[in-house]
Parts: sequence; structure tokens; C-alpha cells
Amino acid sequence: FKFADDSIMGLNEDYLEELSEGLSPLNIKFGCSVRPETTSENKVSLLKSMGCVAMSIGVESGNEELRKKVLNRKMPNKQIDRAISIINSNGIRVSTFNMIGLPGETRGNVFETVKFNKRLDVKAVNVYIVYPYPGTEIYNKYKINFRDETGKIIPVSRASSFNLSKMPPGEVEGLRRTFSLYLILPEELWPVIKYAERSDEIGNVIYDSLTNYAAKMIE
Repeated sequence: FKFADDSIMGLNEDYLEELSEGLSPLNIKFGCSVRPETTSENKVSLLKSMGCVAMSIGVESGNEELRKKVLNRKMPNKQIDRAISIINSNGIRVSTFNMIGLPGETRGNVFETVKFNKRLDVKAVNVYIVYPYPGTEIYNKYKINFRDETGKIIPVSRASSFNLSKMPPGEVEGLRRTFSLYLILPEELWPVIKYAERSDEIGNVIYDSLTNYAAKMIE
């Protein structure tokens, strides 16, 4: 099973040791979300002894300035790098959370995020287009109109329509769907992947072919 309490690494080691003593004999396998700033060698080792087999961690953006100024997440890339290295060294599967379509973000910034994940040897990513919920700093700062022309609340599936980045909505959608392909496949194929960003018939055929090829590469 999996739980999304990313504060588990914030617990003190004495408590985690007690938890490990109780959970280890039960042989329960689980995954959890963690934060880079609370990840340490000892705590990851304790979670592994409890039965943790997978961890998800927030990268958000490979660009430190965007992460800091837009998302108010002040950890440097090297801290995320260190946390993922610790998780990998303990033999725990790692996936990352990433956001695109951020205010002021460019196509080049998205590829900073792709390349950062690639350098960290991440094999599984979760990619979301930023959705500025009411009450968040982004919502307040950019005075987001949360409703469409009919008065209905804009769904998460249309988050690109908020048009916060320096890219058109269609480009943001295309990068979201091909992000994993850019991550997994070699850079020599990136010009081909760009065609797969398109949602037309040709783009869909290329996307399906590349997805099948990528799946065989990671088997």
C-alpha cells in the first residue's frame, strides 16, 4: 500500500526505530512520499527495514529560481540530488513529482527539469500542469479567473488554459504528455519526440511508437 504523508521523515529517529520494531515482523510492503530536506541515511534505512519499497519525492522544477520564487521551495538542486542518491543507494524505488506551466516558465526551463531528472537517474516521474487553487500564493498573485466563459470551474484537466507560463497551452500539454519520453529516450531522438507533442493523427502515431520503444528500453 502507499500513503502520502510526506512528513514521515520529519519524525525523530527514536520514534522511527520503535515503529520499525513493530512493523518489520509484519512483512508489510509500502511506498510513501518524502521531502528532500528531511531525508537522511539513517531514516531511509529505518523506513526500508519497516518494509518501504518505494518513495516519491518532489523535484517540482529543475530550475532553482523558479522553484524558489514561484513555489517558495528553497532547497537547492544539490539537496534533492543528495536525497535521491540516499534513496537509490538503499535499493528503494524512487519517483519524482514535477510541475510544468509555472508562471514565467519557458520551454528551456521544462528541459532543465527533464535533464535534472535524467542526471539523477530517475526512471519514473509524475508530471502535472500547475493548477493554482484558491488561497495559494500563485492564485492570489496572478489574480486567477477560476471560471470559464460559461461560469463553470475550470477542471484540472484544463490547467494549461490558465496560461501562466511563457508557452502556449498546447505546447504545455504536449510537453506534459511527452515528458517521460524525453526522460527515458536518448537526446538523439528528441527531435522525433517533439513531433509526438502534437495531438493530431501523426503526433499520436509517433507518440504510440515511441512509448512502446521506451517500454522495451526499461524492461
